[in-house]
Amino acid sequence: MRGRVVTLIVALLAGAGTARAHNLNGEYRVLPGKTVRVESWFETGEAPKSAQVQVIRANGEVLAQGGLSSQGMFVFRYEEPEALDVVIDARDHRKKLAIAAGELAPAEGAEKAPAPVERASSVAAKDVLLGATFLLALAAFALSRKNARRLKAFEARP
Repeated sequence: MRGRVVTLIVALLAGAGTARAHNLNGEYRVLPGKTVRVESWFETGEAPKSAQVQVIRANGEVLAQGGLSSQGMFVFRYEEPEALDVVIDARDHRKKLAIAAGELAPAEGAEKAPAPVERASSVAAKDVLLGATFLLALAAFALSRKNARRLKAFEARP
């Protein structure tokens, strides 16, 4: 019985460390001065490390490219309003954003300050289940230790 519990605990803990895929999110803000800020993050809220960004014109020409900052941001400038595709490539994850030419056209009147980017932090059901599994494995381990001590004390009786 004890061997089964230990095997179960090891199996549960081994499963707790497996890598899981995260959704890659991204959005852009048009800033004053013909500038666009692109921000990208995983559903966990962390910035994708080593992610690359390409800003592509409608004719396929690359307008700008580079890496995301450690905060998950990339800033580029444009000269004239035109339709653009922004491709964020974080190895196994890709996010494509489309910017319409009308969004880059200067609005009549004063330029507005950009709204701050808000990240929606969601806890996935699998994360909750993973936490519950870990707690159950910990409880099973504690019970097996307790039972082992009792068994040892029982066997030591004359």
